Amino acid sequence: MSIGILAEPIQIKQGDDFHLEMTWEDDSATPIDTSGLVADMHLKSRPGAAILLDFSTTNDRITLGTGTITLDADAETTAALRVTSGVFDLQITYPDGRIATLFSGTFKLILDVTVTQ
Repeated sequence: MSIGILAEPIQIKQGDDFHLEMTWEDDSATPIDTSGLVADMHLKSRPGAAILLDFSTTNDRITLGTGTITLDADAETTAALRVTSGVFDLQITYPDGRIATLFSGTFKLILDVTVTQ
């Protein structure tokens, strides 16, 4: 299972729909069974700061599939972002209550130039 820090920032384009699909496999490249798992990821300007964007399986911004983790946010949500960079981590809660951070890293907001209504 790959757990760690992402080398490159996640880039979010302000005012655009955001979609990112990642694979989650064990060390032998077998897709991880995500049945019964809950996932949460918060974007913040820094650790301990207010949540700028909340991704979760409970708010449908994270979808878990066998071996996949998909993040989605609509254009209206990304248009409301004002902080241009920050940090995040993605935590998994197992059915038995254990919590594990799958990965962490930084994000970069690319500011909107063309704004359509």
